[in-house]
Amino acid sequence: MMERTASRSTAFALTTGVGFAGSIVVLICMAIDQATSNSVRAHVIDMYTPFGTVPDPMIPWLFLYATFTAAAICWAVAMWGTLRNARWTRLFSTVVFLLGGALLLFLFMVSEHGTAILPTVWRIVCLCTAIYGAVGMLVAWLPTTDHIRA
Repeated sequence: MMERTASRSTAFALTTGVGFAGSIVVLICMAIDQATSNSVRAHVIDMYTPFGTVPDPMIPWLFLYATFTAAAICWAVAMWGTLRNARWTRLFSTVVFLLGGALLLFLFMVSEHGTAILPTVWRIVCLCTAIYGAVGMLVAWLPTTDHIRA
């Protein structure tokens, strides 16, 4: 029985495709949240009201939108590079993961007055995205298995 194993580029193209799609889904969920319950705004107001001045609740939204828009673009670039067998794709993905992962972990951990800046659901989304980015980077560096095994 012949079995073809997936090549690193195929696995990475699938990983980047899922990362891109996931970033788009997160952006859509953010827009829906902001238009309906606006959980980030409510969280910021609840968090800062006891301390007097409430900062602009749009600032955390801007960070989230900017982060996930950049993530979608970077996933798309990595997928495009992988599908074109570009040599720079693995290095690009590693640098983007390190920078993006650091930003996502910052958004996950940042707090003020002993309370996290973001609501729990958006903190979990940031953490899960950082973990998935690490998986994507590891897939990018897997050894090549472009042959057929018996």
